[in-house]
Amino acid sequence: MPLVSPLLVQSLMLTPLVDEHRLVSLIQRTSGTPIQTANLPDIISTLNNSLDAISLRLSRRHDPRTGEARYALINTSGDDISQLATTMSPAEAGYVKRLVESIVMGVGFSEPGDHEISSTDALSIAPSCSPPLSKRDAQTLLSKLCAQTWLVERNGTYTLSLRTQMELELYLKENYPDEITECKLCMESTFTDYEECQCGSRLHIYCVNKFKAREERAGQLKCQECHEVWNGTKRSIGKGRTAAQRRTSRNFASQSQRSQRVQRQQEEEEEEDEEVANDPNSDADDVPTPRSSKRTRDAKGKTPLRLAKSRRLQDDDDDEE
Repeated sequence: MPLVSPLLVQSLMLTPLVDEHRLVSLIQRTSGTPIQTANLPDIISTLNNSLDAISLRLSRRHDPRTGEARYALINTSGDDISQLATTMSPAEAGYVKRLVESIVMGVGFSEPGDHEISSTDALSIAPSCSPPLSKRDAQTLLSKLCAQTWLVERNGTYTLSLRTQMELELYLKENYPDEITECKLCMESTFTDYEECQCGSRLHIYCVNKFKAREERAGQLKCQECHEVWNGTKRSIGKGRTAAQRRTSRNFASQSQRSQRVQRQQEEEEEEDEEVANDPNSDADDVPTPRSSKRTRDAKGKTPLRLAKSRRLQDDDDDEE
């Protein structure tokens, strides 16, 4: 059996993320042919040439904490986030899209670049999605996404897994170019577990440790942006936030929900105003004037629209008498 076979592709689909040892084992088991690790790049190249016709590719990325290579079979045709939600309901798909956006933007934290969201915020944004999702259903979905290795939960916060970063690499770079930066040593995206220089340059924690482990280079690592001796601040999910940042995180979801409610209320009022304005039975005095940012009310708390409807109903009653 050839090294690259449909059985190998099927095995990779069932195992979303594998290390180098596991990948070699899968190739040997599906082909029945012993291979050397040194030959792996050539085998992967051959495999990707075959997979290109069906819009798949075996991609490699290093774990930012350990530096170990990880491989995943990704879809190259769908550069949209919807590919993560193909088996979900509309409410769940909308929630996933909002969740990814919140994670990438670091919404809820005063410092940019965290690329994470607290478990409280992750649940709180669910009811404000369109269509809305209950917090209970959101919690079930979060657990499912973690079990399927789309998300990683650590220290009470969620972030995108290495598999998801690989799957959505083009989508993230195209839609969030200012948020997704590269490690200046390995040139892979710095999403979690990195060190950040004061100038904003980032290096993976593993890359820094690997560089400094070489005795002849110890202490000589310099930032390629500001050219100062490297003294970066470690950034890892769920760590390093101040009490003020945590309070900001808790307040974000409630503020988002309030703004969503206000927007929906304004849209409903505009539809009602248009309905009255287009009603041929309404008098000129009944047509409401454009609203200001705050609704005006009479002494009894009625809005102009409510007064117009009330007067029209009263006129109808008088006609019947």
